[in-house]
Amino acid sequence: MGGERQKHLCEILPNKLQQIILDELEELIDHKGETVLKSHYRWLKGIPQFNLDHNNLLNAIQEFEKNNSKFHLIGNYFNGVSVSDCIKKAKDLVKDIN
Repeated sequence: MGGERQKHLCEILPNKLQQIILDELEELIDHKGETVLKSHYRWLKGIPQFNLDHNNLLNAIQEFEKNNSKFHLIGNYFNGVSVSDCIKKAKDLVKDIN
């Protein structure tokens, strides 16, 4: 949310922004039911970038998932920063689980 074309969204109170996000996601993925939003972060400038030790994070996540087969991690912090990346990865994960 936000970015160069939607700077005004950075000024919205977190609870109102959360509702906007949930409404848009439900429409985008045709979801009905409760959606859990655990936390958010306001990046004041730009899209978050991966750190130099990003490969270490990826390796730790893969190792954790290997050792905890019923626990799955997904998010923009390790496999794509865009909303469309996150939705695609979530759909792929659901297919793999089922």
